[in-house]
Amino acid sequence: MRARWADREGSLAVFDRHVSRVDPASPPDERLLEALLALGAVIDALVDLAEVRRRIDDLRGDLADLDEPTEVVRALLRAGLGGRTRFSWRGASVAHTVLDGAGLPLTLGLVTVVAAPADAGLRLVGMPFHVVIGCSEADTFIDPVAPALCDSMALSDMVGRYSSGRIAFDRSMLTTMTAGEVLVRVFNNLENAANVGRDTPLLGLVRVARRSLTVTTSAQGSPRPSLHLLN
Repeated sequence: MRARWADREGSLAVFDRHVSRVDPASPPDERLLEALLALGAVIDALVDLAEVRRRIDDLRGDLADLDEPTEVVRALLRAGLGGRTRFSWRGASVAHTVLDGAGLPLTLGLVTVVAAPADAGLRLVGMPFHVVIGCSEADTFIDPVAPALCDSMALSDMVGRYSSGRIAFDRSMLTTMTAGEVLVRVFNNLENAANVGRDTPLLGLVRVARRSLTVTTSAQGSPRPSLHLLN
């Protein structure tokens, strides 16, 4: 790796500690969010994590006591989440860029689900090439990229469009993601960004950081396989 990554040993060690606390079989939670914030500090050494946590706390306040999915969407719009996704940008794969509206569907959805109160009934749903937020209401989802409400018919259209017609939508795709699946997809996104940008130093850094993921999932149970783990 070139010199620009030479000072990341300390932040990699912090990420190692956080990811070791993640239960890969559990739903996404605070421990996973902290691990991804630590990963953000590996990728972006200048990030102010104290400020990021303060803004996440502000989002928690905005999402508190919201009962309807439409209210959640309005809160996300007020917070400026979504709308500026850059799929091949490495920064979009880490949690802190979400607060500037630039995250991927995965990171946008993760921050929303973890910041929302548990009784809101929000969950992270990983489909081929896309991630949405499942709501407690039947057949109601939030596309975090817009953000906007959608139903299973809209999700079927998304699967067909994002897979260029190669994959047919199936309701089995609507299962709740585990923390392990989120980590796998985050690293796949980062590796994809490195390959698209021909960023060999970033690719090397991702492979070093991924070792923590390999140790964690092998020790606690590998996440179940899923199709096309990107975005």
